[in-house]
Amino acid sequence: MADEPGGEARAYGALLEELRRVGRAAVAAQAAAQSCEETVERLAHASTDAPRDDARQLLEALLPVADALGRMADGARRAEPPRGWLARLRGGWDELRALRAAVTILEAQLEGALEGAGVTIERAVGREVDPALHRVVETRPPAPGERDGIVGRVVRPGYLYGGRIVREADVVATREAARGERPAPERPA
Repeated sequence: MADEPGGEARAYGALLEELRRVGRAAVAAQAAAQSCEETVERLAHASTDAPRDDARQLLEALLPVADALGRMADGARRAEPPRGWLARLRGGWDELRALRAAVTILEAQLEGALEGAGVTIERAVGREVDPALHRVVETRPPAPGERDGIVGRVVRPGYLYGGRIVREADVVATREAARGERPAPERPA
């Protein structure tokens, strides 16, 4: 597209539109994170008379927001700088870096609020798969020197509250292929 007449301008326009779209999503995520943070704050200061089941239901309602914010942060961290001299000249990368920083901060704030309210976030890699804490959604062959049955990647974190599991972590685990069985294909991250 950049080699065609006016291609740089179209590429820059597409980049700006994408930045606007992601920016709108970041604003919505920030509002959701603020609401979650306020709710978690109320949860942390709730009287001990409040049933733990109510707090657990509230936490379960917040998990999709935490997941969405995590996906946004992952996407922002993987974002590539704009290509072409015009895009670099106009500073599109600076806007993307600022968005990346903002989403990462929002994710950290939400996690801090949850942990401050007594929630444990399970995302440990390299430990043995625990069927009580982990739901294996994919397997891959162990790397050289790696044992079988180890968490290789966390797809979606798990959450514990009050010593009870609210949601298991979805993980990719190492697994030796059984005789005659082919290993599962690796999916892109």
